[in-house]
Amino acid sequence: MLRRSFQLRGEEYADGFQFVYEGVLRDMGLEDDAVLAFLAAHREEVDAALGRKG
Repeated sequence: MLRRSFQLRGEEYADGFQFVYEGVLRDMGLEDDAVLAFLAAHREEVDAALGRKG
């Protein structure tokens, strides 16, 4: 959700996002590739959860 919400705003490369996102990944024991794969497989569900309509 965090990554997708920043993607939708075009801010996924902003310094603030990168700092927070990398900390979240580390804390949760995840890798960016796994998050991207999940988002690709569940885009509609994630967007719906963020209040966006497909």
